[in-house]
This record gives sequence, structure tokens and C-alpha cells, in this order.
Amino acid sequence: MNKIAYYIEKRLNYGHNFDVIKREINNNTIMFYLSSLADVNLVNQIIEGKIFKRDAILNASIVLEEDYEKILVSIYSGCLLLIENNQCYIIETRNYPNRSVNESESEKSLKGSHDGFTESILTNTALIRRRIKDDHFRCELFQVGKISKTDITINYLDGMVNQSLLLKIKRKLKTIDVNSIVLADKAIAELVFEQKYQIFPKVRFSERPDIASIHILKGYIVILVDTSSSCIIVPTTFFELNEQLEEYQLPSLISTFNRIFRLFCVVIGLFLLPIWFIICIGGMPPNNSFLIIEGLTKNELFVQIIAVQIFLSTIRLASYNTTSLLSTSMSLLATIILSNLAVETGLLSSEVVFYGALSSICCYAISNYETSRAITFWNLIMIFSVGFFYKIGFIISSTIMFITMVTIHSFDICYLYPFIPFNLKDLINRIFKLPPLTFHEKPKIFKSKKNNSRKYP
Repeated sequence: MNKIAYYIEKRLNYGHNFDVIKREINNNTIMFYLSSLADVNLVNQIIEGKIFKRDAILNASIVLEEDYEKILVSIYSGCLLLIENNQCYIIETRNYPNRSVNESESEKSLKGSHDGFTESILTNTALIRRRIKDDHFRCELFQVGKISKTDITINYLDGMVNQSLLLKIKRKLKTIDVNSIVLADKAIAELVFEQKYQIFPKVRFSERPDIASIHILKGYIVILVDTSSSCIIVPTTFFELNEQLEEYQLPSLISTFNRIFRLFCVVIGLFLLPIWFIICIGGMPPNNSFLIIEGLTKNELFVQIIAVQIFLSTIRLASYNTTSLLSTSMSLLATIILSNLAVETGLLSSEVVFYGALSSICCYAISNYETSRAITFWNLIMIFSVGFFYKIGFIISSTIMFITMVTIHSFDICYLYPFIPFNLKDLINRIFKLPPLTFHEKPKIFKSKKNNSRKYP
């Protein structure tokens, strides 16, 4: 055995790891690969070519490599190492365990394609490549993690992307110093985009290749992480997070109505309960108004509102931990039966249940899950502020939330753009879907200072 084969054998712990396979063709030819990640049929074809076809290698992807660390990473990634005449050749044989391409459960669409990302970065890149057949499309590969060495790709359209933003993301990826990326895209969002303690999401996650392709064509950057079934889209804004795929597949007037109504749901889900709580405490309308609850003190009403919010949030969390066959029926039974029992026994008033359910339904109508939970969280903060400090608490909590959203930046892009800073054209495009539909026009604030934009017919 030559020194190179001996070194590789020791580093791979051959004999201890059951999936490390070593094949000796002759005295000068030795192969190493992992049976768990390599395509066994392709490996057998390579061995057959070496033995029966005069040293022919039946594979188009062969790289001569001298760096031992890169060789080991390639083997751990599923490639085959061929050592011949003291030369190391890396042969592409990767075959990762992968599920079929199915539609995303969280981003379903009535029309259009029904495919979705999987946990394989190769499959996800292929789904984007299928939609963007252009020589300016780029998918650059990075590896993050000293132990995991997770593959990450940055996908963008050269000539459309903001170059300064692209350089910042590349620089941050190269400076990440961690042992592993266990939570995949979520860990990247924490490390690169500094989500940390922000309540509102600073990046957009999507499991649909059509949404990723649309944003690439607009000049956005899409990041794919191996072992993750979702991509990261940057930069993003609050208005961007509230868009939905159906808007691209419906008539302009219907899509415009859906956008406006969804923004209305955001306002209702955020402010309905706190404002109604203030009205009930102050007794602003006449006593016979349906807004007022008679016979309840401020503390009793406050406790009931908190109880309803906890009840509805518990049902929502329980539905995520229940199988899809039971989650719908469980949620309906829990909502109807328990709420009726609470009203009939006098534990809760019907008005509190109604307004609490309406606020919760409006939060459900928000297309982005992270934004929906952020709205629910701030709604709870406002309720506590009103319960303890009345109108002053509502004003202070609303002001803090607004300042928080204004100060959030996704790589120098203001979170509330195009409202702050104000841009009338982009604001109209965010609220109204105007025909004709053009995917290639990107917002003004995302453009580079240099004139690097491309024009499409």
C-alpha cells in the first residue's frame, strides 16, 4: 500500500466506519468511497471500465486533486477517490438520499406549478435552472462549517443584481466561523443577516422554485442551503413578505383586492383587540352599543382577553404538532366545543371570544408565517400595555413597534420601503397589481449605484 492510500485510510477510519469502502483494482489502483452517499451502480461501472475496458473511466466529471483536505471533503460528500500511480482523482458519484419533488405544504397554489424544493441542493438548483435558461444566471458554491462543511449556493442574475449587496453576502459567508450548520437556512439567517432578537423576519423563506425564480429575475439574491427544503430571498421588506403567489395567477383587479385586503387583515390582527379593549374601558360609545361589555371590570376583561389569546395560540401550536389527518378536525373541535362551553358556563363572554377569534383569523390570513407570528406577538404586547397603562400604554407600545420596524434594515434596505423612504412608483406596484405583468422590473432602491442593469424585451 502506498503512502497516500494509507493516509486516506487512516483519516476515513476504514474498518470502523461500515460505509467506508476500499477497492483495490491492482497494485497501482485503489478506490475509496462512501456506500451511503455514492451511487453504487455508477461506482460499479467505473470499476468495470477500469478492469475490462483498458483503463477507461466511464464518467465525465474527473478532477485531479492534490490537496488532501479537499480530497477528504469530496469523499465525505459522496465522491469517489481513485488513487493511481500516486495521483489522486476525484470522480463524481454523489447520490444523496432524497424525497420526491412535492408541493410545499405551507405555500400551496391553486394554479401554476405544484413542485417544491427538497433537501437536496442539486435538485433545488435544477428546479431553478429549469425556469431560468440564461447565460447570465450564476450559482456560486460555498462551504460553511468546520465539521459539517455544508454546501451553500448564491443564485443571482448577473447584470441585474446589486453588486454591493452581493459582495457583502459573499464576505459574510466567507467569514462565518462555526463548527456546523445544523438548522441550515435558519442558521444562515442568524449568522449572515443578524436576525438575532428581531421579532419581524429580516429575510424571506420560500419552498417554491417559481417564487425563487421570479425574485432572481427581478434582481434579488436567492440562497440555497444543502439539507434545507427552503431558500432565503434577500433583500426583503414588510410589503414583500405579505405577497402571495396567487397574485401572479389571478386577474389584476382580483389580485389588487387580495393585496389590499391582506394589508387590512394585518391592521385588524394587530390593532383590533387593543383598540376594542380601550373602548370598553373608557365607555366611549353608548351603553347599548355592541362594542361595550356590561358587568365586567377592567381586570376581569383583561384576564378574559389574555385567556382567549392563550387559548387560540395553544390550538395553533397544537395543530403543528398533530398529523395532517387530525389537525383540522382537532382545531375545529377544540375551537367550537371549548369556546361554547366557556361562554355557556360564564367563564368567557361571547364578545371577547368573537373579537379574539376575528383577530386570530386575520393573523392566519397573513401569507408569511414568521410575519404572522410577529404580528401576534406585538398584538399581545399591546394588550398587556393597555391592561396596565391604558391609552398611554397603547401609544407607547405602538410607537416602539413602529420605531423598531423603521430601524430594521436588510443590507441597507429599509424594512418599510417603499413607505419609508417614500417611493410612489414602487408603493403603487406593491399595493396595486398593474397590467401588463413584468417580472423583470426591480424596485428602484435595490439597484446598484453603477449602471449594471439589463433590459429584457
